[in-house]
Amino acid sequence: MREKASKLGSLVAHSELADIATKQRNKKKAMAHYKILAASGYSQDANDKLLKGYKQGDVSKEELASALRAYQSAREEFASRERCQMAMFMGCMSNDGILIR
Repeated sequence: MREKASKLGSLVAHSELADIATKQRNKKKAMAHYKILAASGYSQDANDKLLKGYKQGDVSKEELASALRAYQSAREEFASRERCQMAMFMGCMSNDGILIR
């Protein structure tokens, strides 16, 4: 069930599958799930796990750098959407994105 959910894009499923793979000592599978989680901006924990994987030789320097850049980009996008939603909520922005003064 989790595998199907992860294929449909469930980040919770990816997180659970990463934890299961880690417990089963399947580092390659765990790191694949952590890369997806990092790219989505899901949690800092995924980055921490990838850093640990890098230190243990399970993730290359390029893979780590790529995942960290993707995480940062996703978090910035999330923050931008969150700011727009808050501005609309506070009545400072119209639905079409125009600031109201």
